[in-house]
Amino acid sequence: MDRIIKRIKGFFRYFIYALRTDKLIRAFTIAFGVMLLLTIAYGVNKKYGRYEIMTPRGESMQPTFSYYSIGILDKKPEKIERYDVVVFDAPVYRGFVDPTSKKPHLIDKRVYGLPGETIRIDDEGNIYINGEIIDDPYAKEKPFDPGIASDEIVLGDDEYFMLGDNRNQSMDSRDYLIGWVHGNNIIGKDIFNINIFDIQKN
Repeated sequence: MDRIIKRIKGFFRYFIYALRTDKLIRAFTIAFGVMLLLTIAYGVNKKYGRYEIMTPRGESMQPTFSYYSIGILDKKPEKIERYDVVVFDAPVYRGFVDPTSKKPHLIDKRVYGLPGETIRIDDEGNIYINGEIIDDPYAKEKPFDPGIASDEIVLGDDEYFMLGDNRNQSMDSRDYLIGWVHGNNIIGKDIFNINIFDIQKN
């Protein structure tokens, strides 16, 4: 699978170069690239039964993802690590929005807190894991509201703390309606994505 991902990335690097050097083929290249990604995802999913197309949901993961982003979701990841982008179901929020709905309410966020860790966020937006400040390279801006994480949170054996990159426009684990996410509610993690909006700007 790693070989397939490398080939996909190499293909898109070539076409991104073409987009930036010849505006006349932009529309064709974008359309062809999207069709190719969909075809590859379909073929890989049919063979392995674990991959599907991922599209962004709202503004909470900007600038990492935009409304023009597409990617591949691994529905059976071997491991969830800090800073992975995952898609998960938020049953409490789903019940708040539509109590009659039985469909998963899918949300995409970035993993910060891992099972068994303690996490706290101060008023300046610094994130503390087990009492130590960690790097936060994905935050769009600081400071941001720490929400319920202003008090130290202890994660259980199968619980994760999620944050959106666009913190001031994100409902995530800082809010009681999302809270810390159980592993069995994680649908999968993003393993490849391309932001077509960024391509169009160049």
